[in-house]
Amino acid sequence: KVGITLGEAWRLYRAALEKSGRSPATIYSYRNAVETEHLLGIWRDTALSDLATPEGAARVAARHEAITERATDPKHGGAYAANGAVRTLRVIYNWALERGHVKPHPDGWTPTRQVTFNVEEARESAMSRRDLSGWWAAYVAMENRVRAEFQLFLLLSGSRAGAIATARWEHLDVAGRRLHIPTPKGGKARAYDIPLTRAMLACLSRTRRAARVYQPMLSREWIFPGDPSKVKRGSGEFAGHMSLFATTDAALPCSGHGLRHTYRNACIWAGVEEALSKKLMNHSQKGDVHSGTYGSREGVWPDLLDAQARISATVMALLTTTAKTRQLAA
Repeated sequence: KVGITLGEAWRLYRAALEKSGRSPATIYSYRNAVETEHLLGIWRDTALSDLATPEGAARVAARHEAITERATDPKHGGAYAANGAVRTLRVIYNWALERGHVKPHPDGWTPTRQVTFNVEEARESAMSRRDLSGWWAAYVAMENRVRAEFQLFLLLSGSRAGAIATARWEHLDVAGRRLHIPTPKGGKARAYDIPLTRAMLACLSRTRRAARVYQPMLSREWIFPGDPSKVKRGSGEFAGHMSLFATTDAALPCSGHGLRHTYRNACIWAGVEEALSKKLMNHSQKGDVHSGTYGSREGVWPDLLDAQARISATVMALLTTTAKTRQLAA
């Protein structure tokens, strides 16, 4: 179909993502960029071909600058949000172009041709050993215990927040000490199991008790249920699981993806070898024939359990020992 609108293109592209088994977190990241005032809020009914012109590209570039200038509003603006919105527009346009939903401009114009992307610096968000005592005190003080245990589980598992937020109770095997992640980043082909330690199982047990009070119905399916009242206005749907990965509690010094970075540090603190830490974090090993092709996950499962236990023991000792030391000194 020629003349497809941005809204129609996004609907088709999202359906294709879901059909291909892409992870809910990946789809959510696209939704977060598209289904806001950044893109669909102003261009839902605008033909993609109208954006792929000199005039349209100028409008997109101006929109990118406008989002960038809203840096004081971290939820809706800033350099990273602007880049993310425009990158998503580029992905949708290229996908529609490849499938003949839109005709290419005779002079090669695309919607993002005039955009100058903001410089993005690598953000150092991991905690050091010295930070853990303050983090533990903030975790204990959090009022929403489901969100608190979610953050602790991220720290102990090193997993991506989106994968844990969408975890279901049916995927938990307590006897086998594993939590199955069926659709992580990269889709179903990258499905894996997280080895569970005693500290992690205790965390999940506390989560179950808190969730039954927090969201009785939703907690039957989702390990970390969400709050329908917190859904963004205009998003049009509520999946049932937690969607705000980084806590809005200013007292918690590190949350969300920063805890995955901290877990990587903990692998070093616990003396876990590189190959095992890659498997624990489900990092891609493309091109690494030695570790990727010849090192099956199930073949080293006992080693993964042992490595995870060492990491949990190291982290919990640093968290609780420093907290006890502070209490004794008070």
